[in-house]
Amino acid sequence: DPGNLGTLLRTAMAFGW
Repeated sequence: DPGNLGTLLRTAMAFGW
């Protein structure tokens, strides 16, 4: 699911990746 993938990416960015 592209939307779920986008959420994961935003979460990763929030962690500082």
